[in-house]
Amino acid sequence: MALSGLILLRASPLLSSTSSLTMAICEEMYFRPFGSPQTGLRPQANRLLRAHVKSFGLYSSALTVTLYSLSIGTAVVNLALRDGGLALSSSDALAAAGTQGAAAAWYLAGAAFHAMHFAFAPRDLALIGVVVDETKVDADKGKDNSTAMGDWVGMHVVRGLVANLPG
Repeated sequence: MALSGLILLRASPLLSSTSSLTMAICEEMYFRPFGSPQTGLRPQANRLLRAHVKSFGLYSSALTVTLYSLSIGTAVVNLALRDGGLALSSSDALAAAGTQGAAAAWYLAGAAFHAMHFAFAPRDLALIGVVVDETKVDADKGKDNSTAMGDWVGMHVVRGLVANLPG
C-alpha cells in the first residue's frame, strides 16, 4: 500500500469521528430551542419543527450512517493491517493488533464507541416519529412535537457523552 494511502487510512477514523461529533454538536445547538420554545411560539415551533425534520431527516440519517460506518470500517481495517498488508486470518489479525500496540487499543475503542451510537437508535427513531407526527402539532404541551424534540435533545446529549465523544 502506498504511504499516502496508508496515512489516509490511519487518519480516516479520526477524520470521520470529528465529522460525526461536529454534526452531533450542531444538531444539539439547532434543535435545543425547539425543545423548549416560548409559550406564545409553541404552535409555530411545532409546525416548523415537524416540517424541518421531515425535510432533512433522510439526509441526516444517511450522513449519520455513512460517518459512523466509515469510522467503524476504517478502524477495523486498521486493526487488520499488518506490515502494510491485510491480515485475513484471526491469528494474523490478533498479531496485527498486538504489533500496533496502543494504536490498536484506540482503533478498537473507537469502533466500539461508534457502534454504541446505534444502541440509541430505537429511542431516537421513536422520538423522531413523534416529532414528525402531524397529529401532535396541535397537541397540548407535554404531548406535542416540541416536547418530543426536548426529549430527543436530552437523549442526544446522553448519547453524545456516552458514545460520540469517547469515540
